[in-house]
Amino acid sequence: MYRFHLRILLFAAALFQLVILPFLTILLYLYGTYARKFAVPLEGNVNHLDLSVVDNVNRILDAKFGGNRTYRDSALAPVAYLIVPTRMHIQQRRILVLVPSDVKNRENRNIWRRTYGHPRNKEKFGYTAIFCVGTSHDPSDESRLLDEALDYGDILQADFVDSYRNLTIKMLTAIRYVVIAAREAKSVFKVDDDVSWRIRSVTAYIHNVVNSKACSFHCYRHEAGGAPPRNKWRKWYTTVEEYPFKTLPTYCLGWSYIATLPALDAVLSRVHLERFLWLEDVFISGVLNQNVAEVVGIDKRRYFRNKSDFRLFPKAWFYHLQHRNITIERGYTILNKSY
Repeated sequence: MYRFHLRILLFAAALFQLVILPFLTILLYLYGTYARKFAVPLEGNVNHLDLSVVDNVNRILDAKFGGNRTYRDSALAPVAYLIVPTRMHIQQRRILVLVPSDVKNRENRNIWRRTYGHPRNKEKFGYTAIFCVGTSHDPSDESRLLDEALDYGDILQADFVDSYRNLTIKMLTAIRYVVIAAREAKSVFKVDDDVSWRIRSVTAYIHNVVNSKACSFHCYRHEAGGAPPRNKWRKWYTTVEEYPFKTLPTYCLGWSYIATLPALDAVLSRVHLERFLWLEDVFISGVLNQNVAEVVGIDKRRYFRNKSDFRLFPKAWFYHLQHRNITIERGYTILNKSY
């Protein structure tokens, strides 16, 4: 009986060494490969928020845009910052990518960090991404956002309720921050988080074509002289009280546009003169930009929307994912890996 048990133990040991151990080794290797590929790289990695930096930015904000300035519409007055990106995150970057983000949607931000926001891409193409958010009524959302800011250093949060109707406030707080804290940037690239973009082409255009000293907006598509949306069933329905004029000014469609710092300075100088309009793209690149900055059109073929005409796709720089059942990762791969 003793010999029988000994044989079983020896057999089990041999089985573990020859079969199970190699299998576990392979499994650990595959897990490590997966983790390296899909882990979100930490960039902030600090254990506390430096409130002195936030306070300093808010002092400059008040001096530059508040103080004795009277706003025609108080909704457009500056709102205080609660979290700002780390200096390490924005310094020495020629392009700042501003991404409006839902304060609750950490998942999308993490996907962006693994793709467009990956350090390898940012180093190679000279940009960094900042996620712009408001506040949540849920304290757990606020707690998670603070942890996120400490881990990655890429969060810009201001003291307003995060909602679709507050997109104008969200982008005003973002561009005010840029002109306060990132004067060395060549340009700002605003892009929604459901838009895929070809990193090499967009950054090359900014580096080689956009004149950082010019006062200009660059957009794939700009509208001029259109009627405001008065149909109550449309997503962008705007009442006469909200916008009393019969035509809209020339503006960049808000999914994505590029702006130089002189253009941002120019539109911000007019905010206190206007009434609030919740259509962010119309307000910032249109209402505030009347007779101010040049609107430069980028070839419309750069923006791919029509599934039926893939002949244009190799030339596309942007791809709107909405209603197309395509994930952010897949959109990133299509534009940045396939061609």
